[in-house]
Amino acid sequence: MRLWNRNYTMVVIGQIISLFANNILHFALSLYILDLTGSGAAFGIITAVSMVPMVLFMPFGGMLADRVNRKKIMVAMDFFTGLVILLAYMPLFGSTPIPAVAVLLIILSIIEAFYTPCVQASIPVLQEPDNLVKANAIVNQIGMAANIVGAILGGVLYGFLGIKPIVLLSIVFFIASAIMEIFIVIPHARPESAATGLFNIIKADFKESVRFITKEQRNILKLIPTIAILNFSVTSMLTVGAPYIIRILLGMSSELYGLATGLISGAGVLGGLVAAMLSSKLKIKSLYKVLILIGLSLVPMGVGFIIGGNYFVLYALTTVCLMIGEVCACIFSVFVVSAIELKTPAHLLGKVMAFITTISICAEPLGRAVYGVLFDVFHNNVYVLLLATAIFIMVFSFTAKRPLAEMSSE
Repeated sequence: MRLWNRNYTMVVIGQIISLFANNILHFALSLYILDLTGSGAAFGIITAVSMVPMVLFMPFGGMLADRVNRKKIMVAMDFFTGLVILLAYMPLFGSTPIPAVAVLLIILSIIEAFYTPCVQASIPVLQEPDNLVKANAIVNQIGMAANIVGAILGGVLYGFLGIKPIVLLSIVFFIASAIMEIFIVIPHARPESAATGLFNIIKADFKESVRFITKEQRNILKLIPTIAILNFSVTSMLTVGAPYIIRILLGMSSELYGLATGLISGAGVLGGLVAAMLSSKLKIKSLYKVLILIGLSLVPMGVGFIIGGNYFVLYALTTVCLMIGEVCACIFSVFVVSAIELKTPAHLLGKVMAFITTISICAEPLGRAVYGVLFDVFHNNVYVLLLATAIFIMVFSFTAKRPLAEMSSE
C-alpha cells in the first residue's frame, strides 16, 4: 500500500479543512477572553475547565471508535460542530459573553473527545507499518500548517473585523469538512464481544484496554507519566504563556500575536518534516535528549526578560524560543505515538489511544490553570517562571530515559 493512497489522502484533506476551522475559532475565542478579562488566571482557568469534558469523555470516544464506523463518527461530529457554533452565535455577543464562550468551549471539548480517537485509530489501518511514522508526521504537519494559516488569518480578522466573521467562517469550514469525509472509506471490523447492554459493553471494553496496557504492554503504561508531565509543562507554556507574554506583558497587537502563533505552528511543520526524515535513524531510547532541548529552548527567553530592553526584541526572542520548543515537542510526539500504535492491535486502537490520551492530558487542564495563576503572580518577574520551567523539564528528561529505552528494546 502506497503512502498517499486515496483514503489516507481524503483523511488528510478533511483534516486540513476541519483543523483550519478549529484553529481559527479557538485562536479568536482565546483572544476574545484575554481581551475581555486581561487576566492570565481567568484565561488559564476557563481554558482548563473547557478541557475537563474531553478528559472525561475521551475513553467513551475510543470505545465508540472501535465499535462504530469511524468515518460516520467523523462526519457526524463535524456537522454537529457547525450546528453548535451556529446556535451559540447570538449568546456569544450578548450581555454575558464570557459564560457563553466557556459553554461553547466545553461543548467543543466533548465533540473533540469523540472525534480525535477516530482520527488516531484510522491512520494505522490506512497504512502499512513501514509508512506509519511518515503518515503520522504528515498528519502532524498538516495540523501545524493549518495552525499557521489559521493563526495569521485569525489575528488579521480579529484585529480588523472582530470575532463575529471568524465564528461564521468556522461554521462554513466544519460543514465543508463533513461533506469531504463522506467520501472516505475506512476499513472497520466490529469487535466480537460476549457482553450485552450498554453498561456491560463499556465495562468490557474498558477492562480490555486496561488489561492490554497493564499486562501485555507495560512499557506503554510506563510512558504515560512522561507524556503527562510534558502536557503539564510544555503544552501549558505554549497555550497560556505565549498569549499572556505577547498580549499582556509585551502589549503586542492581535496581528503580531497571530504572526507569532503562525510561526510557532510553522515550527511544528518543520518538526514533522524532521521526524519523517529521521524515521529510520532516530531511536525511541534517544528521545530524552529531545526533551532536554525543549527545556534549553526556554532559557534564552528567561535571560531576555532579566536583561529587558525593547519589547519588539523580546517579542522576537519569545517567538524564536517557542518555535524551537515546538519543533522538539512535535518530534517527540510523532515518534512516541507511532511506537504505541505499532504495538497495538487494530481492534484496540481506538480504546487504547483514547485511554492513553485521557490519562496523559489530565495534567493539561491542571497545567493551564496553574500556569495562568503563576503568570499573574510573576507578572513583574516572568523570568523566574520561565527559568524554573526550563530546569524542571531538563531534570525530568533524565527520568524519562529508562521507559523510553525499554520501549525501544522490545
